Parts: sequence; C-alpha cells; structure tokens
Amino acid sequence: MPTNDNDTNSKNGQSQLTIPSADVVRLVQAFLTESGLHESCRVLQHESGVGQAGMTETASYHSRTSTDYQHSPWYAWATSGQWGTVLSRLRWIDASRARLDEGLRAAVHQMAVLELADQGEYELAYAAYRLVQPLLAGSHATDQDLGPDAAAPESIPVTRASLVEQLLAQLAALRAKSNASPKALPDDYYGYRQTTPQARREFLGQALTDAVPIQPKDRLVSLLQQALKWQIYTGELPKIQQHWPANDSKTKGKKRKRVFDLVLGTSHVDPVVVGETNDSSLLPLQEPTIEQPYATVKLGKHVTATAAVFLPPTSDGSGSCSLVTGSSDGLIEIWDPVSKYSALRTNDLPYQAKDELLGMDASISALAVSNDGTLLAGADLQGTVQVWRVDTGKCLRSMLAHSTSISALAFSPDASHVLTASRDGTAREFGLRTSRMLKEFQGHASYVNICGYVVSVTHLLVVTGSADGTVRIFDGKTSETLRILKPKSLGLRVSEVNTSLLADEQSDDSAASPSIQTVLFLHTPAHTMVVVPRGRRAFLVAISSGIVLRTFEGEGASDGTNVFVAACASVSNRVLYIVQEDGSCCVFDTTTGERIRTVADFASQSAYASKDPKSTAILEISALVHHPIKPLVGAYCSDKIQKKGQLVLWK
Repeated sequence: MPTNDNDTNSKNGQSQLTIPSADVVRLVQAFLTESGLHESCRVLQHESGVGQAGMTETASYHSRTSTDYQHSPWYAWATSGQWGTVLSRLRWIDASRARLDEGLRAAVHQMAVLELADQGEYELAYAAYRLVQPLLAGSHATDQDLGPDAAAPESIPVTRASLVEQLLAQLAALRAKSNASPKALPDDYYGYRQTTPQARREFLGQALTDAVPIQPKDRLVSLLQQALKWQIYTGELPKIQQHWPANDSKTKGKKRKRVFDLVLGTSHVDPVVVGETNDSSLLPLQEPTIEQPYATVKLGKHVTATAAVFLPPTSDGSGSCSLVTGSSDGLIEIWDPVSKYSALRTNDLPYQAKDELLGMDASISALAVSNDGTLLAGADLQGTVQVWRVDTGKCLRSMLAHSTSISALAFSPDASHVLTASRDGTAREFGLRTSRMLKEFQGHASYVNICGYVVSVTHLLVVTGSADGTVRIFDGKTSETLRILKPKSLGLRVSEVNTSLLADEQSDDSAASPSIQTVLFLHTPAHTMVVVPRGRRAFLVAISSGIVLRTFEGEGASDGTNVFVAACASVSNRVLYIVQEDGSCCVFDTTTGERIRTVADFASQSAYASKDPKSTAILEISALVHHPIKPLVGAYCSDKIQKKGQLVLWK
C-alpha cells in the first residue's frame, strides 16, 4: 500500500525525491567510462568540475567483503606499483562522495615519491615531491610511518612533507657511500619497523579499496529503463504490444505491430499487406475495428450491469485481460478471458472459486483499477468507496466518500490516492493510507459524471466533466481551477476546429452546452482529450489550451435529436467509438476526424429487449469499455426494463 498522504511532502500527488544535478553528471561519466569513451569522460569532468562517485565495477569484482581485496582494481594497481594509474584515477574521484580523506591521498603520493627514489630516479622523485609538497605539508605522518610513539601527547607532529624530505636525503646519503648496496634503504624507509615495500603497497591497496565505492555497472541504463516502466505504470506511456488479427481470413497469419515513437510520443499500427488488392475500403490506418458481437457476459435475471472495467495485461505478456463487472445487486465479478468471459475467473482467484464474490451494500455505480492491476476500487449509490486486492479479494479500505451516489472513480497514477465524482456536484480525493479526504474539487453546478487524472509536463491535473455542460481542469496539488471548458454541441453554433472552448470566451448558452457524457484522455496525440457531450458533435481538445484540434460529427438529424450517449477509444488511440441515442455506433479515425463506418444495430444487439413485447423502443447504451490490447469493445445498458442484465463484447 502507498505510504504517503501528506501533500506538503509530495508534489503532483506523488512522493518526490530530490536528485542533485552533480549526480546526473556522475551517471553520465560512469556510462562514458563503461562505453570506453574515456576522453569524453575526461572532458566532461574538466568542464563540469564534478568528480566521479567511485570506481566503475569490473567483471571480476562485484562485492566489497574483506576477503575480496585481491579482486579490487585499486589493490591490483597498488600491489604492482602502478602509482601513475592510481594517481590518475584518484584525480577525478570526488572526495566528498568517498571516504577518501587528504591523509590517504597524501600517503599514496608519499609512496609514489619514495618508490621513484628507491628505483634511482632521484631527480624525478624530487620534482614530484615539489609538486605535491603542499598536499604532504597538510598531512601528518601516522604510526604506520613513525610508530605508536609518534602519536604520544608530548610528541611533536611530523608532517609528511618533512618526513619525505628527510627520507630522500637519508637515501641519497646512504647510497652515495662507496661500499653501499644500490638497493640499500634507510631504517623505516617504507614505514615503522622496516616495513617492506610490498607490505606498504598491500596496506595502501586495502585502504583505497575501503575508501572508494564501487559503482554498479549500467546504472544509467537501468534508471532509464525504470523511468520508462514507471511512465507506463502511471499511464503516461501506452502499453504497446504486438497484435495478430484473429478470425480474419484476409489477414490470417499476417503480423501487425503497434509501434510507439519515444521521441514524438505517438503510436501507430504498421500496415498489413493483404495480397495484391485495390480494395479502397481498407482503412488507411489498417487497424481492425468492431463489426459483430464476439461474446456475451450474462449477469442473470432482475440484474443489470452498472459498471465495467478491464484489468491490465498479465505480467506474462499473454494479453489476458480479465473483465470486471459491477451490477445492480451490489456484486462485483471478475470474468475469465480464456472462456470468452462466459465464466468467472476461478483458476487463480480462490475467493471466486468459493463463490465469495466482492460486493457492496448498494448497487455498484463505478469501478476503477490501478495501473498495475493489483487494486480494484468500487463505489455504490450510497456514496461508499471500497478498495480490494484483486489477487486475494481482501478489502483494504472502506470509506464514506459522499452523501449521495458516486458516478465515477479513478486511481492516481501511483495508486496512492483515489478520486471520486458525485451527484452532489463535487469531486474528492482520498488518501489510501489514512482513508481521509485530502482535497475537494468544487465549481460544478450539477452532477459530476466524469473524473480522472492527467499527467502533464509540470502538473498532475484533475479533470472533471459535469451535467452542467462544462469540463473543469484543476491543479492536482492545490485543487485550484485552472481552466473551464464549455463545448457547444447542439444548435446551429456548434464549436469548430481551432476555436477555444474556454468558458470565458463563449456566451452563456446552456442549451448549446449539453451534459458531458464522457472524457477520454489520450496518449496520442500527447496531452489531449476527447470531450463527448450529449450532443451531435464530439471534440479532440488540447488540455493545455482548450483549443479544438478535431471534431467528430454524428450521423443523423442535424437538429440534435440523435445525440451521443457513450464513447471509448482503442488502445492505440487511432480509433474512436461513439454510440448515438438511436442505438448506432459511429467509428471514427481520430487522426482525421473522419467517420469510418457506422454499426447500425449496435444497441439492439447489446441490450435485451424490453419486457413489453409490443415495445419498439431502443434501449440506450450506458457506457463503453475497450480491451487494453485487443480490438474488443464492451457495451452495457443499465436500464431496469431489460429482460436480463448483460454486457456484450464486440469484435
């Protein structure tokens, strides 16, 4: 469960983690080093002045236990006397990010100078000593150099600079004697009690290994992958999977692939070549659209479907997405896709296998599922909201959100909050950790039919649609109203392309601004939504400006007698389905606004006829739901005059 309901410590409804800009530079440096671009890394370090946080992990060194010193690159360089390599690597290590104090740096420089002199390179040793003298002068010799008596309170601290100068002088004087060995060394040249040079090397190699962290490999790539996964989880990026058309003789065996452009933020479906044909009726976008009923989910007598939602794809990538239905008897049922949704999902949901269904005390009015599919929320006509775990059926939260019926639900992108819309004219946000109301979004003059979150570039937005004919866009953090859109969808003065829907730019004509039935948030085009009023025209709108980008005209009378009642969009956002009051379903291409086809008998095939055999009335479709992957559209009617409750899937 989420752990943060405190809005003062969160931004856009999500917990925030501050990342220093220098750490981003260090990630790039590590990536360049791993890729062998050492010169580019050096230039970046020089230009930015930012040092690396540690050594890049090697294939032979993955852990940091005391028994693994021999696998450390620092230990290997030090024990083999490669002080040039050690010093060049230390140059770009940020001491503030490592346990690399000035004393250890000075000890390494001291060892390098002493070994140069030991090898007979006196002039080079003295030259190196003069270069690093300020560093050595600022560090005191330790008991490894002088013995434990050097640390006594009455002793005078000896700087490394004076110690190195003294040892160099002693070495030069000793080897200047005619009978001296060319390898003769002064007492304690490499340390207390005549420490051998190899022992001193091993000591420094271990100290460097302990001081300098080892950076894990591919850290930048891993973080980018996690960022993409998070954006998919929050819904900012679509879930694009390969799709093979089924039961279609023309495209059988042909592979159709949905592709997402990561740079432009758009998706499309690759064309499928079906032999050599000049059939002009093929859709330009080459995406399958619904044509006929596929399956019927039967809820039983004296029961009507009142809410429905598909669960996200399973983690195995098989594309199996269960259907969740809520009904007028207060029950919530999860249907198995393997059985074409004719049976409940019992193979991995033990509570359904025991006939222990999820349920509420009143008719279900809304359902919502978290982006990862683990949490399911339901609301009823009494204003209660409950949240369950899908895998166990355990009720995690139950809260009275409103005093009247709840019409819509939505999880926040990170599933830490739940948003409710009610007939009392408000939308409210609740934290799932404490079950308390965090914000209330006000301003509508009538029922709120739609609510949802939109992840923008700088804000987490809350969008609501109401029976008062307006769409309100709120700041998700402050609950402040940012924009009010009032589309005109009836009469002669309907809103046109490139016009603004901002309410303050239009006259107050309530008859031309009918109830908002549906608002669909699209990923393609990015930061847009389809607003569907109960009128004869729907609108593709830019969320940031309220400008109409495209319109979708219904089929039938232009006087508004045949209005839109429900809508949904395909997973690629290329196809828009809108059902009209006369029971027909208009299929639109969202890229052009063109009506591709009309399914005339959609409502009559999706709802049972009236109990009255003489009645010729067409039952109105209450809502549409689209499968997260496949070209399946579910439709149901909540009218209580039906013979039996059902939800029909079209393919």
